[in-house]
Amino acid sequence: MKLITKEELVHTGYVQEINRLVLNPLGLNMDDELAVEDHRESLEGVILQNFDLKKKGLINTLYRKIVNERKEKFGYIIQEC
Repeated sequence: MKLITKEELVHTGYVQEINRLVLNPLGLNMDDELAVEDHRESLEGVILQNFDLKKKGLINTLYRKIVNERKEKFGYIIQEC
């Protein structure tokens, strides 16, 4: 198994998108050290301060490539439970 580095997770935009799409709406935030801050008791939750559109674009490009390949090969994008 190959592992991704912390630097790649942060600098490519994975952490930003994990925060934006999954963690922030739940009141959680992953920082650049990959520690998860808990803001679940705060009504406003977490608001991204330094949103990087280049990272979002890069992740969107990677996502579309992988999604298309997975859909073609397996017939699905997200595994059903």
